[in-house]
This record gives sequence, C-alpha cells and structure tokens, in this order.
Amino acid sequence: MKHEITIDGRFPSYNEYTNIQRGDRYAGNRMKQKYQRICEWNIRKRMRKVRFDGPISVHITCYEDRRNRDLDNVAGFFFKVFLDAMVQCGTIQNDNFKHVTQLSASAALDKKHPRVVVTIEEQNE
Repeated sequence: MKHEITIDGRFPSYNEYTNIQRGDRYAGNRMKQKYQRICEWNIRKRMRKVRFDGPISVHITCYEDRRNRDLDNVAGFFFKVFLDAMVQCGTIQNDNFKHVTQLSASAALDKKHPRVVVTIEEQNE
C-alpha cells in the first residue's frame, strides 16, 4: 500500500546544516530538531494510525523555488529528519536497513510553492 504526504516549505540542504554545525554544534542540533518537528507534525496529521511492520521504500520529490541547489544535499538532510521523525512517531520501528530498504529522490521546479512530496510504500518481505 502507498501513502503520500506533502510537506510545504523549503528544507535546508545538508551543506547548510553542516555549515551551521561547524560554527555551533548546538545550533546544528536546533536546526535538525526544528525540521524534524515539522516532519513529525505532518506525519501525525496526515498518517494517523499508519504503522509499517515490514520494510518500506521512500521516494521524495523536492519542488524547489530555484534550480541552484543540489538534489543530493537537499535529499540527504530531508531523509535524515524525515526518517527520524517516522521513528519518533512510531510509524516505523527503526530506520535501519531492515526497515527502510530503498530511498530515492527527484527534483522539480515550482517557484511559487516549494514543498517535498513523500511517497512511502510497504515492500513485500
């Protein structure tokens, strides 16, 4: 079964996170926690009572407001905070290889409505 969540807004890139982390590790943690809470709120609101017992695949489409950002940097930070939020919400037991078997990302341009669309699909064991 597939589940889809849209999270509005622009997420920082892994480079932005790393730069803040280098200057002040506490600021880096605050940034991660802020975006993880945004993900948690969306998961709780849009995936009430959804639990995945088997392995899952996660695909994201990052709708960016400009083209000058690297998909691998945006996706890397987003996957980190989103998967940690899924664990925190109890949607998945863990975000290790046993529970998350595939990650993929794509990018698109939408200058007026930046967002991340997440598609989660339970895999056959």
